[in-house]
Amino acid sequence: MSYFLEASAFSFIVFLVAPFGEDYVAAQQVVISLSGILYMVPQSVGSASTVRVGFSLGRRDFLRARYISGVSLVLGWLLATCTALLLVVFRFQLAGMYTNDAAVLGIAATVLFFASLFQLADATQCIASYALRGYKVTKMPMFIHAVAFWGCGLLPGYLLAYHADMGIYGFWTALTVSLTIAAIALVWCLELCSKEMVKSHKAV
Repeated sequence: MSYFLEASAFSFIVFLVAPFGEDYVAAQQVVISLSGILYMVPQSVGSASTVRVGFSLGRRDFLRARYISGVSLVLGWLLATCTALLLVVFRFQLAGMYTNDAAVLGIAATVLFFASLFQLADATQCIASYALRGYKVTKMPMFIHAVAFWGCGLLPGYLLAYHADMGIYGFWTALTVSLTIAAIALVWCLELCSKEMVKSHKAV
């Protein structure tokens, strides 16, 4: 459900940018496709963290579970730095794999720069959400994603795009902010959950 909330928010922007013209819609599709591919990197780390955290909790090794969560986040940050640099340095080449239209290419390359800015936040929120699944915490991440992506992402994005005349870049600015909010909230939730597990185990 959390992934659906994020993916649907990104996809829904296609309809909202339609009034700007077909070049913007095409560029949005290019960026969504590339973002989806790159998202598999933190998603893989997150899936592994779910399994390892759950395994450690099953053994009642709560310190180990907390350690795995931290290592997963650090690994995600390192990989996100690499993907961010990839998007910045090769954004024209990456967009060029999808189109040779100069107008679409220019817009997509600019939006890919915006996408590079939230790689760290996106990896953080993704991995933290998956680690929380290992702790069997699923409702809070879903709530955080709903508020962040739809409340702090799409609505402010619409205002920036149409009322601040930022166009498609207004949506991506808001998405960057919403991903950062989700990342902070989910890491905070993971910190509280993992620390509480360790404390309760020591108390016993």
